[in-house]
Amino acid sequence: MHKIKPATFIALTIFVLGIFSVVAAQKRMPPVPVEPPLPIITPLSGTYNLKVEANEISAGDVDFSTGSTYGWTWSGKTDGDLSGFMFVSLNYSSPMTSPSELATFTTGDTSKVLGGSWSKLIFINGQYAGSVSGKIVSGELVWNEKTSNASISLQLSAEQGTDSFVGCTGKGTFEGTLTRGWMAANVVGGLTLEY
Repeated sequence: MHKIKPATFIALTIFVLGIFSVVAAQKRMPPVPVEPPLPIITPLSGTYNLKVEANEISAGDVDFSTGSTYGWTWSGKTDGDLSGFMFVSLNYSSPMTSPSELATFTTGDTSKVLGGSWSKLIFINGQYAGSVSGKIVSGELVWNEKTSNASISLQLSAEQGTDSFVGCTGKGTFEGTLTRGWMAANVVGGLTLEY
C-alpha cells in the first residue's frame, strides 16, 4: 500500500480548498450589467411628421433702423416620427419701424422671414442617434395681437447631418403658432421633414 507523505497531503488539501474558495467567490460576485443593444439606425428616407412644443428663449432684438428683428430663438421637444429636440433661430421684418407704431399695429400685419437656422437632435428608443440641421429659407409670421401672438409658416432646407445621419439632405416645413403670455412664450406646431 502506498502512503501519502504528510507534505504532499497538505499541499493537495490547500490546492483543493483553493479551488473551492475561487468557485465560491465567483458565485458571490454581482452580475456584470449588460447594456441594451444599440438601435438599428438607417439613413433618413421619406417623409417624417413631428409635433413641436417649444419655449421662446429670446424674443430677439428689434433694429428700428432696418425694420427687422434679429435672433428670435426658441427650442423644445419633438414627438412623432423622429422624437428628440429642436432649436430654431431666425430673423424677420418687423411690422413696425418705430416704437410709436406699436399703438397703430393691427391684427393681420405680416412679417417676412429674412433667414435663420435650425437643428434637430434625434433619439431612437431613448438613445441619441445623431442630428440634422439646415437653414430657414423663407416664411412669414402673421400677427394676431400686437406682436404677442402669431401664426408661423416656415420653409426649411435640410443640409447636413451628424453621426448616423451624415449625408442626409432634404427639405421641410413648419406650421404653428406663437403665444406670448406675461410669464412665458410658447411655440407649438407641426414639423414635416422630407429626405
